[in-house]
Amino acid sequence: MVLSACGSSSGSSSSSSSTTAEESEAGGESTPAAETETEAEGEEAGGEEAGGGEDYSALLKEATEVTPSKYEGPTEPAPAKPGTKIAAISCAQTLQGCKEIAEGIEEAGEAAGVTVKVFDGQGETTTQNKQILNAISWGAEAIILEAIDPTTVQTGLAAAQKAGIVVGGAVNGTNSPNKTRKPPAGDVWTSFDVGVDYKLAGEYEASWIIADSEGKANTVVYGTKEFPALPPQTEGVMETLEACEGCTTDGPIYFLSSSLATNFGEEVVGYLRTHPEVEYIFCPYDPAAPAMVTAIETAGLGEKVKLVSLLGNEQNLEFIRNEEVQAADGSYDELYVGWAVVDQALRVLDGQKPFEPQGENIPFQLVDKNNLPPEGQAYKAPFEFRPEFEKLWK
Repeated sequence: MVLSACGSSSGSSSSSSSTTAEESEAGGESTPAAETETEAEGEEAGGEEAGGGEDYSALLKEATEVTPSKYEGPTEPAPAKPGTKIAAISCAQTLQGCKEIAEGIEEAGEAAGVTVKVFDGQGETTTQNKQILNAISWGAEAIILEAIDPTTVQTGLAAAQKAGIVVGGAVNGTNSPNKTRKPPAGDVWTSFDVGVDYKLAGEYEASWIIADSEGKANTVVYGTKEFPALPPQTEGVMETLEACEGCTTDGPIYFLSSSLATNFGEEVVGYLRTHPEVEYIFCPYDPAAPAMVTAIETAGLGEKVKLVSLLGNEQNLEFIRNEEVQAADGSYDELYVGWAVVDQALRVLDGQKPFEPQGENIPFQLVDKNNLPPEGQAYKAPFEFRPEFEKLWK
């Protein structure tokens, strides 16, 4: 996928992290999307492309288109057996993304005629392991890990395997359209994982920054290693920004989610004050953005920087609408994720192989002020997908 209108890297990529997270490995490959190469003819000595404004306009247009624009999920039947029990282990119900995926699983379960129960992992691996054991005691036939790294809940997964329970994942980035992540030797693993192409998402987000700045972005990239899907996104952002000749990039600076309610916002402001040349901030996921936005506005720096993030949560889209620091968001429908997870679980329970790509072609779109969805809602797929799934489960 070539989205960048810039040339090879000349930007910096120093790291200045004050907090770190445990390292997790993941990768990324492209989902089906139109590939566009922007060719520069008659480049000037400074590396600026002839007709650059037109190139950046085209880049911005491509980066903000929805992919795919219509339903491209499974079409083969996956009959639902009445009474089937599916347990969703939410990473933390206090996080909108995890909560919305759980709601999508519940909604899909009702449509399919199966029983769904959500277990709150509360953002702690000890609790998440206990909730897997609780789901087993409840009689679950399938267990879904929502944004929970399988390597951190091996106690629960070993018990699930012993009980013959199907285990799947949501937004962990361990399977297609992402690079397949091999489990550590001896670990119990998920049968499937539903998510977007995270590295490609990062490329789109960075391309928006490049286009918006007309190839002159000075960006600081923040990242996290707590959620296994997000390192590939950071990789996509960094590679794309560093390929921009006129751009300057710092990071990634890693943080822990535990700092969001304490000193994270202050640390971001401190960085901006010592780096007044920075104009763009990349935030790896939407729930981390409010701490940034609040601190930046309180410090009187809201007019100096633009923030880009990932998920499409309602609060973040309102930040964009109200021009409160955040200017763009890599968005996908988390309810669609929930429906796709149920579909994959039903397929495996029926003895089928998971649909490929395992993400079931979740619609993704880079949203900015020019293509915001209606006020008062998180990002939703621009097409109706529910009837497409329902007819497969009869």
